[in-house]
Amino acid sequence: FGDGVKLADFAFMPYEAAPAQKLLKDVLDGFFPSALQQEYPDGVQLRVVDRTSKGFRAWLVGFAKDDPELADGGERLRPPGAAGSVVKAPADQRSAGERLLAKLPERVVRNGRVLEIR
Repeated sequence: FGDGVKLADFAFMPYEAAPAQKLLKDVLDGFFPSALQQEYPDGVQLRVVDRTSKGFRAWLVGFAKDDPELADGGERLRPPGAAGSVVKAPADQRSAGERLLAKLPERVVRNGRVLEIR
């Protein structure tokens, strides 16, 4: 995205955030992202999708649901070579953005302040 990165089921990370910097360093140095090592100790094939022309929030609100790279109503990337093929959508008919927001906590504490997330 133009304003950060998104890796698998992890939350969006602005470029200036330390986890985003670590992810980019891992990949640019030719290493498997450390954020995925616990879940995939033997590695897993990664796929990069260039969405640098849009900010994450704008994409999430206006484009995620109809993104041709995504399957299952925006829940995951389509398998390589499956563009245009029918992929069964989950029973949950919420948009990808709504499903993502549902995974986030309602509030977090940062610097002693309670912040509303959703």
